[in-house]
Amino acid sequence: MAGRITAAFGFGLISLFFSEFFFLNEGPVEAVLTKAESGGLVSYLASFGALYAAFAYVILVVIWGFGLTTWPGLILAGALLGWCIEAVVIPLAYEAPPLSFAWPSLGWHLIVVFGIGWLGIRHAMREWSGPKLATLFITLGFVWPAWGRLFAAEDPALRLPVGPDWVSFVMIIGIVWLAGVWLSDRPWARFSPTRWDFGLAGLLSVPLFVMTAASAGVWGLALVGLVTVTLAAAWHIGSGTPAISVAPRSDRYAVAMLLPFSAILGGAVYPPFPSGWSFVVTLPLTALGTGALCWALWRTVRHS
Repeated sequence: MAGRITAAFGFGLISLFFSEFFFLNEGPVEAVLTKAESGGLVSYLASFGALYAAFAYVILVVIWGFGLTTWPGLILAGALLGWCIEAVVIPLAYEAPPLSFAWPSLGWHLIVVFGIGWLGIRHAMREWSGPKLATLFITLGFVWPAWGRLFAAEDPALRLPVGPDWVSFVMIIGIVWLAGVWLSDRPWARFSPTRWDFGLAGLLSVPLFVMTAASAGVWGLALVGLVTVTLAAAWHIGSGTPAISVAPRSDRYAVAMLLPFSAILGGAVYPPFPSGWSFVVTLPLTALGTGALCWALWRTVRHS
């Protein structure tokens, strides 16, 4: 059980990083800076990480319990992760349905949090050459502040950290992310769920999801149906045991620190961005996430 909790907490920290801090959600960003000065930062990050670890735990039970090893199955799991984050505790998925069913649950969480954070980076750390891996982390580092500048230009209420505050924030959160990657890679962080894990995953997700959906009326019922179809498809298409990944070489974690260092540099050199251009990022990501889910469901139908 300790190994499964470790795995969930590792993937939870990865999810926390990409969902709140790489996304530059202003509330959590401000909380990190405030608590870094006044105290309570560790407890704040631990409690926030525990929430995301619960989401990760549910999805790990689905991936390992259903035997999701193919791209369609993993895409379905990524979609479920997105809805866990945005529709179980936080009712963001119901703010502007049906578009809010897809953004950010599919456009951001499926593509970025799950696709890049859970799968892509960890694969690259194992398989890519040093120069390619360094290029990946430098690119992500420069994307990080650019993403925030793009949205800050459209929202006068959004106050991004600058100068020393940006440096402090990036280094703190970069370490949190790297800790999550390291934990998820440990040989003892294995995930082979028992029936008790299925029961606990259901208790952590189903009652809260149903309660939150009930407050949204017919749109809540629609999302419940979509999640149910996705979950049934994942159960149907599962066909094997996910591979046990070998941890990357220790020097790869040092290369990963290029991400926060590049973010610090990008935050220092970027000029103010013009407003009105966020759609250039959000629309393609939303289309990609929605298209990926539709493709995975179609492949499931063909698989039957």
